[in-house]
Amino acid sequence: MMKTKAIQFLFSAALVFLFSAGNVQAVPISLPDLELLNGYKLRAYTQNSYMIQSVDDWNALADYVAAGNTCEGLTFRMTDHIGSASQPVTKMIGCQAKKDDKTSRKRFAGSFDGGGKTLTVELTSASTNKGYCAPFAYVKAVTIKNLHVAGTITASGQWASGLVGSSGNNANDGTCYIANCHVSVDIISKYTSAGSSHANHGAFIGIAEGVATIDNCWFDGSFQVAGEGDFNYSGGFIGLNKAKNSKFVNCLFNASACDVPAANAGQFANSVNGSIDNASTYYYVTSFGTKTQGTRAFTAAPIGFKTTTMTLADGKDYLVAVEKVSVNLPVHAASLLNRQRYWTTFYTAYQSFKLVAGVMAFTMDETGALFVVGNGNIVPAGCAVILMAEPSVVKNGMITLKTTGENASPVKGNVLKGSDSEVSVTSGTAYVLGVDETGEIGFYLAGSAVPANKAYIVK
Repeated sequence: MMKTKAIQFLFSAALVFLFSAGNVQAVPISLPDLELLNGYKLRAYTQNSYMIQSVDDWNALADYVAAGNTCEGLTFRMTDHIGSASQPVTKMIGCQAKKDDKTSRKRFAGSFDGGGKTLTVELTSASTNKGYCAPFAYVKAVTIKNLHVAGTITASGQWASGLVGSSGNNANDGTCYIANCHVSVDIISKYTSAGSSHANHGAFIGIAEGVATIDNCWFDGSFQVAGEGDFNYSGGFIGLNKAKNSKFVNCLFNASACDVPAANAGQFANSVNGSIDNASTYYYVTSFGTKTQGTRAFTAAPIGFKTTTMTLADGKDYLVAVEKVSVNLPVHAASLLNRQRYWTTFYTAYQSFKLVAGVMAFTMDETGALFVVGNGNIVPAGCAVILMAEPSVVKNGMITLKTTGENASPVKGNVLKGSDSEVSVTSGTAYVLGVDETGEIGFYLAGSAVPANKAYIVK
């Protein structure tokens, strides 16, 4: 039988393979580089795909977009870690030439593949440029995937983010799709809300006006304030969501710290004339803001929840809340009898609890003054308290408290702290409730650790 000769071309970054009868031959080819400004070139990765290999490459791309090139139809892929703590990236991709003029925006509309690498940034914004401080300040119908962002974002303006500042000018701008991204930046707000003007910062998007989908992403950075800055009306993932049906798929908020002013902030998004797709799946370990969204996840068995084990976006297993359950919480108090009352402390981050008759709860301010807490006899979740109980409600050295699904307003000015797990402390810095040799009740130096679910003071 006669062999039929055939030739097939398979394109890779630099080779074409020629298949003929009886042999295979690799023939090198040259894909064209992408020429940016002033003759600077990015090396081709595949057809219409180009490599970002250094801070210089990143800066050159930023300058190219600032000159009005959207990069639509092009893909950029990081092939190495870009930036470092000592030499971070300081330039944003996308800009706005004129303040308050959306038509002057220079937006990135290509695709960006982080290749599983880390982009380390140190970005700052002035209040005069309206903010949008983010690695990708302005985008349109963009895809960003497989990217880890580390470093710091210091925002004097609004709508700062660890990834995208503005995801689009309006609902007709197409979908901003973010997938398999990990943001661990420290977002530091210097912006002070005034009147109807609010911070609106978010871990992944500052403001979403076009449709946004965030898929299998997680945040474990921090939200911090500088001076009088705040995070009012912000969102854990999207600072201000004006888009219809923004969607989260298996996303996780696990901030290392977010002990900041955050009035009316959303756990995942602060929506104004926008909405979140009902099919969204998102989970949080760290609470943020006053608008509860998503499903609580725990690293240890919680009080007052039935849970199931799930692997979340960061690849780790968590105990995910299935439903709240009402349980009795025993509180040890027998050793603190004084003036015909029992005294102890209590804390839980996850559940509000209801005081039974004969039990009062107090918070403490910086002067040591005590204040009765419990609007309607409810102590809100996350509020460390001192408890005083009548002897009649102490059974076998225990006080029973009942968890409740009812809500109570957060308590301000409370210096008492607490944790649902044991807290290691530096000697001489933490104080816990106790009695001295004369039976006097007060806060005394703790040892090397504070027990779980107990209140303490740090000085």
